[in-house]
Amino acid sequence: MNLIEPSVSLSTFAGALLLAASLMFLVGGYPGVLRQRTGMSIPEGRWQALRSPLSAPYTPASVHHYLLSAGGDGWHVYRVALWWDIAYSAVFALTGFVLVNALWGAADGVPGWVLFVARILPLAAGAIDVVEDALLLTAVGVTPVPAGGVLPGAGMVGTAGVVTRVKFLAYVLTVIALIAGAGWLIVRG
Repeated sequence: MNLIEPSVSLSTFAGALLLAASLMFLVGGYPGVLRQRTGMSIPEGRWQALRSPLSAPYTPASVHHYLLSAGGDGWHVYRVALWWDIAYSAVFALTGFVLVNALWGAADGVPGWVLFVARILPLAAGAIDVVEDALLLTAVGVTPVPAGGVLPGAGMVGTAGVVTRVKFLAYVLTVIALIAGAGWLIVRG
C-alpha cells in the first residue's frame, strides 16, 4: 500500500528544481566566488572525504588557511555560503524525496522496506548536511581570526569532518536510489 501517491507533474517540477538548485549552488553563488578567490572548493565540498576515509577531510588549520586565502571579506562570504547550503540541503531533501517517491512508488512489486529506505535517504542527506553546516558555522565563529589565531570552535571541525563523510555517503546513496528507482520502473513498470 502506497500512502504517498506519486505525481508525475510534481515529480517533474521537483526534478527541475533539484537540478536548477544544484547547478546554481555548485557552479555559481558563494561557493563559486570562494573557488575563484582561493582556487579550491569549499572545505566540506571536497570529495577526498570519500577517497581517504581514515584521514580528516579538513582540519582547523586548513579551514583557517582557506578563510584567510579567501580575502578580507572571505570569512563573511564563507558564512553566507554555509547558510545558503542549509537552504540547498532543504531543497535537495524535499525534491529528492518527491523524486524517489515518484520513481519507486510508481513501480510495481517494490518491497515496502525498500520504498521506506529509498524515501528516507534524501531526507537524511539533507538533515546531515544541515548538521555539518551548523557545526562549521559554530567552528569558524562570527568574526575573522587573524593569521596565527585559532578558530573559536576548532574542536568542532573534527566532528564536522566525520559528518562530511556521512553526508557524502548519504548523497551518493540517494543518487543510487534515484537511478535504481528509474531502472526498476523501466524494467518492472
